[in-house]
Amino acid sequence: MDHKTKLIMEKRKLKSASARRPKNKATLVSIAKEVSLETGFNIGDVKIVYRAICKAIKNRMWNDQSVIIPFLGTMMPFLKPTRKALALYGGRKASEVIQVPPKWIIHFVPMRNAKKEFAGKSVSKEQEDFIYES
Repeated sequence: MDHKTKLIMEKRKLKSASARRPKNKATLVSIAKEVSLETGFNIGDVKIVYRAICKAIKNRMWNDQSVIIPFLGTMMPFLKPTRKALALYGGRKASEVIQVPPKWIIHFVPMRNAKKEFAGKSVSKEQEDFIYES
């Protein structure tokens, strides 16, 4: 890569994270069809099992357990502590520092192998250009 190309790339502005999300989404039906073709189970049964697995995972996390999802990673309940934040009130009134109460979030840590596989995926010029503003 020559110096001129490097300078042009440095000046490019990234789109917001929400604008960089994939627009295509996999639905339960599309995933169930794929699993059905691979396993021979009917789509209805695959959906029933999927829902049962999701319910079991949620129940375990509700009871403060981490859940290892083989070949993908670990989901765990995570408590965010009380913190201070700046409330802007959308410009309707003066901003002020507020106390945000503690809250539970779901944290996902991908398995090392899954992370490596995905990091090795090649990136096309179109895909790279998509993440930057025109």
